[in-house]
Parts: sequence; C-alpha cells; structure tokens
Amino acid sequence: MTPNKKNHAKHAAITIISKNYFAYALTLEESYRKYTKLI
Repeated sequence: MTPNKKNHAKHAAITIISKNYFAYALTLEESYRKYTKLI
C-alpha cells in the first residue's frame, strides 16, 4: 500500500466519522430542545 492510498483511506474514515458525529450532535440537540420544552 502506498502512503498516499493509506492517507486517503484514513481521510475517508475521518470523513465518515465526522458525518456520523454531526448527525448524532443534531439528534442530541433536537431531543434536548424537546426535553426543555417539556419543562
């Protein structure tokens, strides 16, 4: 495996993780807002 391909795979993994984290953060924010409305 060339170092360039290795970096690309690493970058792709980071991108996927970032997208998942962002979606998770949005979901968390949404449920937090619903929770605060109940109080």
